[in-house]
This record gives sequence, C-alpha cells and structure tokens, in this order.
Amino acid sequence: MAARVIVTAALVVFIAAGLATVLALGVGGNPSNKEPIAEKRYSLQEYPCLKPAASWRCARLVTPDGFELEVRRLVAAEPDSSVPLIYLQGGPGLDAGFSSSDLEYWQSWRDFAGLKRDLVLMQRRGTDPNSPWRCSQYERLGRKLLGRSVSLQEEFELGRTALSQCLDSLPGFNPRHFGTRQNRADLEALVRLWDFTEFHLYGASYGSRLAIAAADISGLNTLVLDAVYPPGKGGVAEWPTLFGGALDRFAAACESDTSCHEMWQQYYLGRNLDRHNVLEQLHSSLDYLARFPVQVDVMLEGLPQRVVLNDHRFMAAFFAASYRRDRWASAVQAIAAARTRDRKALAPLIERYANQVVSTSVNSLAFFAVDCRDNLPGEEDTYEERVASLGFAGQYVERGWRDQMCHLWPSAEPPVIPTLTNNVRVAMVNGVSDPITPAYWAVQLQKQWADSELTLYPRTGHVVMGEQPCALEQLEIVLSGEQSRFSACP
Repeated sequence: MAARVIVTAALVVFIAAGLATVLALGVGGNPSNKEPIAEKRYSLQEYPCLKPAASWRCARLVTPDGFELEVRRLVAAEPDSSVPLIYLQGGPGLDAGFSSSDLEYWQSWRDFAGLKRDLVLMQRRGTDPNSPWRCSQYERLGRKLLGRSVSLQEEFELGRTALSQCLDSLPGFNPRHFGTRQNRADLEALVRLWDFTEFHLYGASYGSRLAIAAADISGLNTLVLDAVYPPGKGGVAEWPTLFGGALDRFAAACESDTSCHEMWQQYYLGRNLDRHNVLEQLHSSLDYLARFPVQVDVMLEGLPQRVVLNDHRFMAAFFAASYRRDRWASAVQAIAAARTRDRKALAPLIERYANQVVSTSVNSLAFFAVDCRDNLPGEEDTYEERVASLGFAGQYVERGWRDQMCHLWPSAEPPVIPTLTNNVRVAMVNGVSDPITPAYWAVQLQKQWADSELTLYPRTGHVVMGEQPCALEQLEIVLSGEQSRFSACP
C-alpha cells in the first residue's frame, strides 16, 4: 500500500520534537543488525480469521519482551509453491492496516500488481491502533492547535509538555524495545516460525530501511526497495540539508510538470518558473501569513473545521504537498492565494494537510522511539551551519537540533547496511523529485551493492508505486525473475 506512507517524518519538525524526561538510559553497542538472543523465545500463534477475511490467514507473533504483533497472510488465488512476498510499510509507527476496508484494499493492491503468490503483512511494535503505547495527549494536540494561531516556538513547548506528561503516565514504556534492530529481529522470527524457506521483501520509505537491514536473513530471494532510506541517512541532523534540497527539487519538478507549470502561468504570467522565483513568491507569502494569518474552512474527517493558517503551518502544508505530483499544482495555487486571502483556493492544500495532522494511523510515540534509536543526533555547530545556508527558510528548522527529543532518549548503535550475498536480487525505484528520501541516497546504495538495479522516475515524488501504476504493474514480473529491474514509465 504505497499510498499509506505518511509524511510524519517531515511534519514532526514543524510540531514539537522536544522531550524533557528522565530517559537517559545506556545501551551497549552491537556491530551488526542482529539483536542479542533473549532468554525468552518468540512464538507464533495462528488462529482462524473473522469474516469477511476468508482469503486471509491470521497469526500473532509474540516477542520475548511481550509485544503481540498481528500478522496477516493473503493466500494466493491459485496456491502453489511460489515464494511469498512480505510487505514492509513506511512510518515508522504506521499502522499496517488490518481493518475490513484495509484488507479489501490490500486485495485490490495484490490484484493490480498481478501477484501470483501469498502477500504477508505485519504490524510492527507499537503500531497497532489498540496499542497501550500511544500518547493520546500528543495526538490530540495537533487537532487543538489547528484552530489557534501560535508561534512555532510555542508549538514546540506545548508538544514537549504533552510528551513529558504522556511518558509520566506510561511507566512501563521502554524506548530500548524499539528500533530497526528490534523490528529486524521480529521479522526474522516470523520468517523462521512460519516456515518461509524462501521469501521476497518489498519495503517502502522506512520499510525500505528495515528491508535493507534484513538483507542478510537466510532465505531472502528478492529485495524490492521503494523510496530508499538506507541506514545512516536521515534523522534530525540531516534535516536542514533535506529541507533545502526538497525546495530545490520542487521548483525543478514543477517546471517539468504540465499541470504545475500551467498553474504557475495562471498566477505569475510572464515570470519564469525557476528556483529563484518559486522561493521568492513562497517567502513573500510566508512573510504575509506571519503578520496576517488566514482562517480556512476545511472538512476534517468528514466534519467542518476552521484552520488558522500562519506562516509555519503553511510551510508544513507546502512541504507535505511536495510528496506527491498530484498536489504540486495546488501548492503553487496556495502560494498565490495566501496573499490575496483566497480561502477557497487555499482549502485543497490545507484540507489534506489538516487531515494528515489528525490521522491516527501513525503512532507518534513509536515513530519517535524508532527514529531516535536509529539516528545519531549529530553536532549542533554543523546543524546551525546548515540552517544558516537556507536563508529565510532556516527559521522553520532552526530549533530542530536543540529541541529534538533524542537528546534524552536512550540511543542504540544505528542499524548498518549488511554485506549482500550473491544469491539476493535487489531492484530499487526512487522518485527524482522525492523530498524526504532523495534519489541520491538510492544511487549511493547502488554503488555499495554493485549488483543491484536502480530505476529513477522523473516527475515523481515519494514512493514510486504510489504514483506510478506502471511500476506497480511490474512487481510480479520482477519477483518472478522475468526481468531484473523496473522499466521506466511512458
């Protein structure tokens, strides 16, 4: 479900990312992705699925530290000996989607991809909607703030307070139980206990990081990576570089996209569509909204909601829109509409953003736990130098390093990129205009894994198979070995 990859990894920068709690726990180093073997063992319990999940097999993986992870296996229409595909969703912290409507979606996804094999889905730690490790105070804060005009600094402070109160009320929460290393161990246990002598992996966004870390699990046949997020990349330390690059890629992508270019000409006739002019107009609109916020009426989960649109909230919505090509034109429209206070023209961009803010499909606490365990904080001086190079946009990320919660979160050694064995095939895809997992990360990984294949898709944002149906249509062809790489789309 490529479209389910949520933009939380970016948007948390614009909400609160600080945390003042006593969580400074030491963790020993580990030179590989494998976690030490626990005294208690994993167990897998298969049980009958409830209707209407007749074509599904249901199971529950119980971890040594007490997590109960739901697993769903969509049985192929014509069962045979084909190697199953395990799908690793983005996030981290994203619900795998096991409601009745979600399961119907997965069947449609399987059919569109033409899969002739079982499809396996797995909840990760803390991602179940009913997980006890959810911070309801923090989740509710986003909805509350949408109707208020507060400074970015105040949002950080409110978020830090909400997270602190939340953790005080969750004394059993242990951040050391989260991270890609733990997720990899859970995945390896599932493969072993469900008797997968061979299997394929498809990982999107954060799922691709987990898939990379799992590349040395015995029995892996093919590794498909979408929106490639290698270990050692990302995290707060790299955010200013990613943010600035994303703005540049948006300007270039909009120029080459027909609908985006037409929208630009509609509002800025005679003005060239280039990086300088896009950033100039964006800066002007942000400056206006900082002084004169606009109230925009949107539908929020089916109900009317008034959103107070100030400058930093607009920047967050603009960045979220850069993830998908079908939203680029609305982002350009909103830049112009902000200064004219055209609420109707602003609504499409802001409504999507607001619904992302209140979505419960992502567990923010699990997201933070994994993100902080995976990524080193970096150096403050380096961060500030990168912020200074952003010009006017730097003000929206300048507090990111000082206020990041990871300073007091127990940190483990980040996951590593394992040595690839000769019998594992790797096919990667990445959008050229991807704002959060830039294509050059995939290029670097391809150089490290010399026999891997990489296809870059122009005019494409985050998660290729969510935007390019022709890529998803090739998934079974690649898994079956009929072709070694994904072909470009017309």
